[in-house]
Amino acid sequence: MLHELSARGRRQRIRALRFFRGALAAFLVLIAATSLSAASEPTAVAGQPAPSGSSVESASFEAVPIEAVRIGRLVEKLKASRGHITVLNVWATWCKPCLEEMPELVRFFREYRSKGVRFLSVSADHPDTLDDRVRPYVEQQSIPFAVFVVGGESPDELVQAIDPRWQGSLPATFVFDASGARRQAWYEPIQYADLSGAVDALLEDSRASGSIITPSDKGSLPPPGAAVAQMQVDSLPSFEAIAERAGTLEAAGLVFDLPEDWVEEPPLHGMR
Repeated sequence: MLHELSARGRRQRIRALRFFRGALAAFLVLIAATSLSAASEPTAVAGQPAPSGSSVESASFEAVPIEAVRIGRLVEKLKASRGHITVLNVWATWCKPCLEEMPELVRFFREYRSKGVRFLSVSADHPDTLDDRVRPYVEQQSIPFAVFVVGGESPDELVQAIDPRWQGSLPATFVFDASGARRQAWYEPIQYADLSGAVDALLEDSRASGSIITPSDKGSLPPPGAAVAQMQVDSLPSFEAIAERAGTLEAAGLVFDLPEDWVEEPPLHGMR
């Protein structure tokens, strides 16, 4: 009996020893893997540039266009944005309130560009300071949108081009609907909640009326020159909306194969 208990105890000790050795080996492997992972991670040191491959936002910043333009060119860009809700912000590097609101605008741009909202950033700095003041500020702040510098012309001309009701104070932010009409304006630092609220309301109205082309609409349109045969008409914007935005269906690059029994006012919904 004692012999059996002694043999059983030896077997238990052997199993315990094997378990301990296995656990110790696994623990050592885990430590080695952690050490290798830590050694491969780049580290940032205060006062020194971030190493290559760092996740610091400024390290991955891509330069955006910064262009000195005439006011007439700015007006052309504003007109070209029709069909989209457009936000236009006027600022300057010498305007402290303008710099304070910039993070709000950057956040808005990042969250609304995928919704088809156009954004025009207009600097009132003199074009001669583009490389000395405007470009360094844009790069330091990792601003993600293009900047148009128009400060070399008369302030009155800029006011008349954008909105005669504007007194010329900075910062100034304007919201235009898809038809190009001014719908909202702020002559003080803008808050993200105010700007997004105004734009959301316009987006909802525009989708209901079919007055804008959204990214989802673009995905449903055929490539230029493609024939449309037996298409699910409900997946397209209304013909009236397309004609209004593009002038004519031909100008939009669309060729429709219409059935012979097409009537003047076809039943668009439910048609197959």
